[in-house]
Amino acid sequence: PLRAALNQEGSIGQSLLRAEWRVYDSEPFVEFILEVDWRERQKLLKLVWPLRLAATSRCDGISGGELFRPLDGREACLRDRTLVSLEDETRLGVVCPEVFALDATARRLRFTLLRSAIMSQHDPFRRMVPRGRIADRGCHTFRFRFFAGEHLQGVALDRQALMLQRAPVLADLTCGMPPLVDEGW
Repeated sequence: PLRAALNQEGSIGQSLLRAEWRVYDSEPFVEFILEVDWRERQKLLKLVWPLRLAATSRCDGISGGELFRPLDGREACLRDRTLVSLEDETRLGVVCPEVFALDATARRLRFTLLRSAIMSQHDPFRRMVPRGRIADRGCHTFRFRFFAGEHLQGVALDRQALMLQRAPVLADLTCGMPPLVDEGW
């Protein structure tokens, strides 16, 4: 088989979730596709990945490059990917082009997926807004690719993210199938 998949469905509050885990023949990653029909109000949705061993460092993709960040649990912006080193020198990489924020400690990664705040609401503004619109409501799809290995590099994760974001430039749809070899059928 070229691909195997596991599908799951569930809910969080009033929101519906559909997840598909995929593995591909000869590919070094596990793919996770999460579809969310987000119906919440003033809530936050995060994907949490607990780590089996303690992380020792974290390097996030940022616009124009990468940046090492502390494992202090503070949320920071993210572009496409993160690379985490564990205490046994294994590296874990996550490519996630639809995720724009992440917080991490030595024991877990938390990817911020959706924020259903009232639009344009900020401190110190605390009045109720009778016709306030809620951000991030509706259907969303998130793609993750999880990698592991001792020699995993950020540049390889950047390449994977680019492949997910760019449509094919050229496809030859006219060549047809190769000729069948006559084997006495």
